[in-house]
Parts: sequence; structure tokens; C-alpha cells
Amino acid sequence: MNTAITTTLISVLGAGLFGMFFVLFKNLSDLVTNGFAAVEARFGRLEDRFGRLEDKVDGLVGEVHALEIKFTSELRRLETRFTGELRAHDERLARIEAKLEPDPPAEAA
Repeated sequence: MNTAITTTLISVLGAGLFGMFFVLFKNLSDLVTNGFAAVEARFGRLEDRFGRLEDKVDGLVGEVHALEIKFTSELRRLETRFTGELRAHDERLARIEAKLEPDPPAEAA
């Protein structure tokens, strides 16, 4: 084959390869730039969603705390009432035992 034809073919193919690389790198650069912008926008939206979710969770924590205070006070009220009832029954039982057994056995003391 003629040297001029060989040189021409190599030059055309080389120029085509360089052209393809330049187009590839330009597209890759655009993709990375636009891709990062899209990812950044998505993260921004996720951050907004997490912010709203955090606000809801904070509201729920406040409600749970209020319920905890209400439950604790109700539990203390019931405990006081139950203790009072037990004391009343204890006194009543002591009176009944005092009437039934004038001399308690030695084991009871």
C-alpha cells in the first residue's frame, strides 16, 4: 500500500479517536456537573422532609411527655387511695381479731 494512503488513514482514524475522546469527556463532564446538581437538589428535598419529620417527632415527644405526667399523677392518686383502703381494712381486721381472740397464741407474736 502506498505510504501516503497509509498516513492519511492513520491521520483520519487518529483524528476521529481524538474527536470521540473530546466528545466523551465533554459529555462526561456535563453529566457529572448536572448529575451532582440533581443529587444536590434531591438531598435538599430529603433534608426538608427530614426537617418536617423531626418537627412531627418533637410534637409526639411532647405529647408522650404530657401523657407520662398525667399517667404518673393518676398512678400516684390510685396508690394513695389503695394504701388508704389497705389501712382501713387492716384496722378493721385488727378490731375483728381483737374481738375474736382475747389471748393470741405465742406463734402470732
